[in-house]
Amino acid sequence: MGFVENIKNQLLFPQIKECCKACQELVLGIDYNNVVYPCSELIMDEYRIGRTSDSLEMIRANFKEKVRNLADVSVNKVEKCRDCTFKMLCGGGCRVQAILMGGLFREDKNCEVFKQLYMEILSKIVELDITE
Repeated sequence: MGFVENIKNQLLFPQIKECCKACQELVLGIDYNNVVYPCSELIMDEYRIGRTSDSLEMIRANFKEKVRNLADVSVNKVEKCRDCTFKMLCGGGCRVQAILMGGLFREDKNCEVFKQLYMEILSKIVELDITE
């Protein structure tokens, strides 16, 4: 329910997102062995950034190094996103999901699902005049 609420709020009170914000902020994923990763989508050996016992400074420095190429991808560099009505709402989606689709500059694998949700929620907002 919170996910749908976030989409509704983004439609009612848009905040421009030119990319996935997870790779620009310290959003972490931690596995069952207390290994820290840049986010829950990047729990892969090549993206290890430390352990829960490590200093925050070390984790932050490793975070920036590991996600540098992911954080710099603008929605305008993603071919399928360039002409999308919702591109500045979703920011092109998750770059990790794009990699799973075949490359850093591909669309998020959930792109069509998000578009459908945006359309359904937007039509409900208009239909029911939901403003709060």
